[in-house]
Amino acid sequence: MKFTDGFWLVAEGSRVSYGSTVYSGKTDSDSLKLVVPCRGLRHKGDTLQGPTLTITAKPCSPDIISLEIVHYDGAKRLGPEFELYPDSAGIIPEKSTLITCPEIDAFSSDPALHSPGFATVKSGNLTAKINCNRDQFGIEFVNEKNEHVTSQPNRSIAYALQNAPSNPSTSLHSFGAKPYIISQTSLAVGEKIYGFGERFTPFIKNGQSFDSWNADGGTSSEQAYKCVSFFLSSNGYGVFVDSSDKLSFEVASEKASRVQVSSPGERLKYFLIYGPSPKEILAKYTLLTGRPALPPTVSMGLWLSTSFLTTYDEATVSGILTKIKEHEIPLSVFHFDCLWMEAFHWSDFKFDPKMFPNPQKFIANIKALIPGLRVCLWINPYISQHSDLFEEGVENGYFLKQSKESGGGVWQWDNWQPGMALVDFTNPAASEWFASKLQNLLDLGADYFKTDFGERIPTDDVEWFDKNVSVGKMHNLYSNLYQKVVFDLLEKQHGKGQAVLFARSGTAGGQRFPVHWGGDCESTFVAMAESLRGGLSLTSSGYGFWSHDIGGFEGLPSMAVYMRWVAFGLLSSHSRLHGSSSYRVPWLYEDPLPTEVVKYFSALKCKLMPYLWAQAVQTHVTGVPMMRSMFVEFPHDLSTHTLDLQYMLGDEFLVAPVFSSEEETMYYVPTISGDEYNEFEWTHYLTGKTAKSGAWAKEKHGFLSIPLLVRPGGVIVEGSRTDVVEYDFLENVNVRVYGLGKLNNLKKEVKVHAKDTKEEENAVVLSLEISEAAISITVVKGQLKGEWTATLIGVTSEKVASVDNGRLIETSEDELLEGNFIQVKVAEGVSGAKVVVQIKHGFWDPKLNCTATDTNGADGRGCAVSGGGGGGGLVLHILLCAGRSVCAESPAALRTPALQPALLCFAQHGCVCRLGPTRVQLLAADYKAPPSAIYDKLLSMFLDASNGRSSPSVVNLFEDDVIPSSNPNFWQRNLLPIHLDFSNALITVGNPDLPMSLVSYFKTSDGTFELTSASSPLDLYALLFRMNFVDLDVALKDNPDFRDPVLNYSTRTRNLRPDSFWERVRRLFLLQPDPDLDFPLQNIPRPHWEGLSRYSAINTRRNLGEEYAKTPKILECKELELQFISDVPGLTPLYQQDATLTPQEPTDLQSSPPRFAIEITAHDAFMNYGPWTDRQRITLQSYFSPPSYRTQPKTPPSLPGYPRAPTHLNIIVTFEGANSLKFATREVSKDWIFAVPDGTSRKVVREAGILQFKFPYSAPVVPEPVNTRLRRRHLSTATIASTHTVARDPEDVSRIEIVVPMVVQESGTVLGVKVMVAKATLLSSVHEAPLLVAQRVDVKVESRFPRKWNDERKFDVIVKIMEPTLMPLRDHIDLIIDSFRDFGSGGGVGDVKYFVPMRLGVDIVLEREVEVGVCVNLENVIDAPNDRKENSFMIVKCPKLMARIDMTFLTFDPTSSKVPFSIEIVQPKVSMSFPASHTIGANISEEANQIGDAVSVTLRG
Repeated sequence: MKFTDGFWLVAEGSRVSYGSTVYSGKTDSDSLKLVVPCRGLRHKGDTLQGPTLTITAKPCSPDIISLEIVHYDGAKRLGPEFELYPDSAGIIPEKSTLITCPEIDAFSSDPALHSPGFATVKSGNLTAKINCNRDQFGIEFVNEKNEHVTSQPNRSIAYALQNAPSNPSTSLHSFGAKPYIISQTSLAVGEKIYGFGERFTPFIKNGQSFDSWNADGGTSSEQAYKCVSFFLSSNGYGVFVDSSDKLSFEVASEKASRVQVSSPGERLKYFLIYGPSPKEILAKYTLLTGRPALPPTVSMGLWLSTSFLTTYDEATVSGILTKIKEHEIPLSVFHFDCLWMEAFHWSDFKFDPKMFPNPQKFIANIKALIPGLRVCLWINPYISQHSDLFEEGVENGYFLKQSKESGGGVWQWDNWQPGMALVDFTNPAASEWFASKLQNLLDLGADYFKTDFGERIPTDDVEWFDKNVSVGKMHNLYSNLYQKVVFDLLEKQHGKGQAVLFARSGTAGGQRFPVHWGGDCESTFVAMAESLRGGLSLTSSGYGFWSHDIGGFEGLPSMAVYMRWVAFGLLSSHSRLHGSSSYRVPWLYEDPLPTEVVKYFSALKCKLMPYLWAQAVQTHVTGVPMMRSMFVEFPHDLSTHTLDLQYMLGDEFLVAPVFSSEEETMYYVPTISGDEYNEFEWTHYLTGKTAKSGAWAKEKHGFLSIPLLVRPGGVIVEGSRTDVVEYDFLENVNVRVYGLGKLNNLKKEVKVHAKDTKEEENAVVLSLEISEAAISITVVKGQLKGEWTATLIGVTSEKVASVDNGRLIETSEDELLEGNFIQVKVAEGVSGAKVVVQIKHGFWDPKLNCTATDTNGADGRGCAVSGGGGGGGLVLHILLCAGRSVCAESPAALRTPALQPALLCFAQHGCVCRLGPTRVQLLAADYKAPPSAIYDKLLSMFLDASNGRSSPSVVNLFEDDVIPSSNPNFWQRNLLPIHLDFSNALITVGNPDLPMSLVSYFKTSDGTFELTSASSPLDLYALLFRMNFVDLDVALKDNPDFRDPVLNYSTRTRNLRPDSFWERVRRLFLLQPDPDLDFPLQNIPRPHWEGLSRYSAINTRRNLGEEYAKTPKILECKELELQFISDVPGLTPLYQQDATLTPQEPTDLQSSPPRFAIEITAHDAFMNYGPWTDRQRITLQSYFSPPSYRTQPKTPPSLPGYPRAPTHLNIIVTFEGANSLKFATREVSKDWIFAVPDGTSRKVVREAGILQFKFPYSAPVVPEPVNTRLRRRHLSTATIASTHTVARDPEDVSRIEIVVPMVVQESGTVLGVKVMVAKATLLSSVHEAPLLVAQRVDVKVESRFPRKWNDERKFDVIVKIMEPTLMPLRDHIDLIIDSFRDFGSGGGVGDVKYFVPMRLGVDIVLEREVEVGVCVNLENVIDAPNDRKENSFMIVKCPKLMARIDMTFLTFDPTSSKVPFSIEIVQPKVSMSFPASHTIGANISEEANQIGDAVSVTLRG
C-alpha cells in the first residue's frame, strides 16, 4: 500500500503525518515512553492540532527490542494476539538491559535542553539510540561495537489516512477515512530482505509490494498460503510485526532505500531482533513466537496419498499398498484425501459407507499388511450443510455468524463445499466439539490429520463468538487456532513429540504445529522451482519443517519431472507423494526406472535417519530450520545471497535438485569461514568425488543421482537400516567424516539421538579431533550399540601409521564411495571409548600438494603411479597442478622443481595444445646420458616455450651427448613407454587466423605411449597410444586473438626459422605443408602469441540471443577412451610381385596390410550439432585440410623388398551409457528463406527447433568393474584385450565405423561409413513425446571419389530401422524441412570453376513390426501427445516399408531439380484407435477398428 506519489508528493486522497521531534521522555524499570508530535515545536501554540504519537521502546529477551507506536490510545484493543514466548518466560538478565533518557525542554532557548542528544534502550548486544534533538527524531540501532545495524531515520514513523477529508474537523468514520500506522526501516547498500512467509515470488523480496493476507492462490501467483509478518535482513537483523491484521509491505519499492509496513488502525507494535547471523536471528525469533514442535520419527519417512480426485475404495487402497510392499518401497504413512468422506458431506468425519463399510477393520488390515504403517486422514474446518454435523453445529452456536445487521444467522457460502459453514474456534465449546469428532477417528485407528485449508476466512459482515477479536486479525490467525486444536488432540492421544499435522495455511507462530506443506503446484520443473523458492522463504520466516507435493499437484508429471522431484522430495525434512486427479505411484509409468528412483531415495533417507533425526532435534531445540537457504547458512559468502535453487539439509548436507530432464546441472559450492578451513573441498556423498568451494560446479546427474554434498569437516552418522525409518539409531552406526584431505586442525562435537527422543540424557555425544599427527573419535557420553564403523574420507591406507582401539579393514563396506577413504571397525561404543588413527608425517603439509616420486614409483597424495617399461625406459610423467606450489625436490638424481605454465605447440597450420601449469618427472633410464642431462634439456625447452619465445634456445635435444642420433630406433625402443597424467587440462585448436577455436577441457586424463606386438609377423612392432579422458567438454569459442585472414598462413609457416625447435618437431612428425597450395604470400610479421588463458572458461551456455540455433558446446562426455595403434611396417615379401595395394586385397599372400586404426569409446556422451556448428566445421576443415582441386595419382604397386604400407585407416567410435545427439535448427539468420506470401519483404520468425536422438546402452551380461578403465594403463595389452571380452548382444551396441582409404586405385577411392544405433529415440521441440522409437537404426554410407577432382562423385546411403514406431505430426514435417533448409543454405552458389558434380542415392528400409500412428483428433487438438488413452489415431502396421530417393547435382546453379522417389509398403494393415473416454473407443471391438489391408502399396513420383 503506497501513500506517496513519487519521492516528493503525497498520493491523492492520502494524508501522512511524520513523527518530527521528541517532546518528552519517561523511563520506568522496563521501558521508555516518548511523546512525539508530528510537527516542529517552536512555541507552545505548536502543541495544538495535528497528530501526536506515543512511542514505547522496551527491551525484551537479549538482543530484542520492541517498539509500539500509538495514535489514539483509547481505541478498543481487539485480539486475537500472537502468543509470545510460549516456551519460556523471556526473563532478561539485568546486566543486559539499560534504559536512559536525557532531560528534554522543547521550548528552551538552551540547545542543551531542546537538543539534548540521545535516549537509549539496550538489550543484550543491541541498542536503540533515539535522537531527541529538535526536529531530528529518528532511531538508530547499533550493536555491541557501536556499529550500525539499521535505522528509522527522520520521517520514517508516521500516522496516515486514506480517503482523508480535506477538513480536519470532519469525522473520520462518517467520511469513510481509514487510519494506518506506518513504520520504515532503512536499507544499506546491497542489503537484501528475505522471509514474509511462504512466498513463491522471487526469493529476495527487494522491489516487491504485497499484503500479509493468507489466500488459496496456488504456488504460481503473488498470493501465499502462509503469510508471516517477519523479515530477515542480510545486514544481521530481523523485524517481526506483532499483528495478524492485513499488513501492507513495501520492500524497497515505494521508497527504494526503505522497508515499509503499514498497519490498519491506531497502533503498531514490532520487534527488532539482532543476530548477527541469520541462524541466530531465527533462533531468537522462534524464542519469541515459539519453537517448532518435534514431530515423530515415523513422520520423516515416505508418505503416500490417494490423491485428491481419484476414485478409490478398500480394494484400490489395498492394491496400492500390496504393490508398495512387492516393490519393497519403505512407506511410513498412508494418507486418505478428501473422498474418504461422501461427496457433499465434507466434513462430517465419517467414512463413505459405500467405499469403506468397515473402516476400523480395514485400517487394521492395511496396518497388518505393512507393519509400522500410520494412517492420515484429510480434514478441514468447513462443514457442509449436507453434513450430519451441520444441524448440530447450528443449534449449539459452533459456527461463525453473520453480523447482527445482517440478521445474525450462520455465515455460509458456496466457495468450496456448497452451503458450507465455518467452525468458530474462538468458541471453546466449538473447539471441544470439533476435537471430539476427530477423536472418534483416532479410535478407529487413524493416527494423524491433514489440516487442509484455513485461508479463506471472511472479514465482511461477520461476527465471531469472542466479541473481543477483530475480523481483520482473525483472517490470518484462524489457521493457528484451527491447527492448535488438532495438534493438542494428537499430543493428548499419542504423547509429546508424537503429534504431527500436514497443514497448508499458517502465520507467525504456526511453526509450533508441524508439519506444513507447500500447497497446490503444477507438475512441471518450473513449479518444482517455485515450490522450493516458497519453502526457503518459509523456513527463512521461522518454520522448521516443510514439505511439498512430490511430482506436483495439478496434472500428470512427465517421467523426468516425477523422478527429479522424488529425489528433491526425499531429501526434504518431510516427503509426500500426492496429486490431484492421478496417483503418484511410480508404476504408472511403463518404464521401471521411476520405481527404482523411489526405492533408491527412500532407502537413502532411511539410512540417513540418525543424522536427520539429530538435525530435527536441533531444529526443535534452537528454532533453526532443518531445510534452509544457502544465505542462512553462509551469510559471509555473498554469492549465496541470491541462491534459491539449492539448500542446506541440516548443518552438513548441500542439496541441489536438478530442474531438467537433461543430466547437466549447475550449482554453487560455498566458501566456509574459519581458519581451520584453509584449502577445503566439499565431498559428493554419493560418489566420494570432491568439489571446490567458492565456485560454480557443472556436472551431469542421472535420475538415480543428485548433487548431495557434505561440507569439509562434516560428520554424517548413518544407520543400519534402509527399509524403515523407525529403528535403533544407536546400533551399528557408520560415522562418516569428510574433508580430511585438507583439514589439519579441527575439534567438533556430534550428537546421536535415539529415535523419538530429544532428551540430552538419551543422546550419545561423539568428539572428533583432527591434528597433524592423528584423527580421533571419542564417545564422550552415552553408549553406541554393537560394532560401529568410522569412515574417514580423504585418507588412504598408505597414509595410516597405526590404529588404536580399532581395526583397519581393507575391503570397503560402503557402496556409496569409491577411492580415497578408509574404514575402521570399532567394537566398543561405551562412554570413554576412543579410536585413534595415527597419520604418517607430512600428510597434512599444505605445501606438499604433490609428494615427490621415488625410484620405485611410489608417489604422494595427488600424483598418479608411473612405472617404466621393460629395460627401464624413460618415464615422462606430466601432472597439472592448477597453478599451486608443487612438491619439494626429489632425491638428488631426480630433480623435480615446479615449472611455469608451459606451451606445447605442434605448428602445422598453427594447431596449438596448451597444457597449463605443469610438472615433469624423469625416472631412471639405462642409456648413455644421465637422467639429469635429459631433464635439463626438457626443462629448458619448456621454460623457453612458456616464456613465449618463438625460437627456444634448446635445439640440441637429439644430439649425441643426450640421445644418440646414430640409433634410429632409440626413440621407440629406449624412450618408451611414456606415461601421461593431466588434470584440469585444456586443448585448443586454433590460431589468430581463425575466428573460432575448438576448445576441449577435461578434468583428468591418463594414458600411455608404448610399444606392442604388430598384427602381422611381417611388421616390426606397433606403436600404441592410449588416453582416458574424464569429464570432457568440447566447445567452439570466439577467438579473442583473431586478427588476420586465413590466407596469411603461408607466410608465417615459411618464415619459421630453420634452426628452431618447432621446425624440428614439425619435421619429426612429418607435418610438411602442401607445396601445391596456392596461397598468396604476404609479408606480415608473425604475431606474438599471447597464451590461451582466455580459453579456460569454456562453460559456454546456449546462446539465447538473436541466433538461438547457435550451439557452441558440441560435446560433453563423462568419460572418453582414445586408442591409436599403428604397425611399424616391415618389408614386402620377395615372392609377391606387382600386388597393387587396395583396401580389398592383402599386401602379401600371408597377411593383411599394416594396421592403422583409431578406437574411441564414449561414455554418457551429450552431443550438440546444427547448421551453425556445421559452418564452423567447414571453416576449420578448409583451413587444416584445404581442397586441392587436382587429379590424384594412382598408388604405385608394392615392390618386393620395399616397406609395406597401410591401405586404410579404421576409425571405430563406440557409445556406452546414456547418449544423446541434439540438433538445433531454425536459425534466425535463415528466416529470410521463408517468405510471406503477400509479396512483401516481411520475414517469418520461426521459434527455435530441436531434434534430439537418444540411444541408451544396455548393460552387458558380464559388467566391467567400475574402476577397470582407471587401471588399464598398468596392464599389459593382452590383459586389456581380455578386459573387453564381455558378452554383449550386437543388437545393443551403438557404434560408428569409418574406413578411410589411404591408397588410390584406377577408379579412385571409396570412403565407407557404418552407423549402428541401438534402442534409438527421436525427440523434438514439438512436444515431449517421442517422434520415433526404434529397436535399432543402421546407416551405411559409401562415398566414391574419382581420381579426377571434378568427375562425378557418387554417394549411396542405406538406412535400416528395425521395429520402428513413428508418431509424426505436421509440425514434425515442418521442423525437418526447416532443418534441411538451414543446413543447405546460407552462402552463395560458389564458383563454377570449382564445381564438383555429384549423385546421391538414399534407401530407407523400415522392417520388423513397423508402426506409424497419425493423430486424427477433432480440430487437431492434442493435449497428451502419443497417448492412446487420450487421442484418436489412424495406425498403419506392416512388416516392411521401403523408400528410394535419387538426387542428382550435375549442373552448376540449376533453376530447378528433379528428385524421383518411390515408396513400397508390404502387407499394410490400417486401423483406428480411439481413447477410452470416447463413446466409440469404449465400446468398439478390435475387429471393427480395422479399416483395411493390402498385399502391397507402391507410390512413385
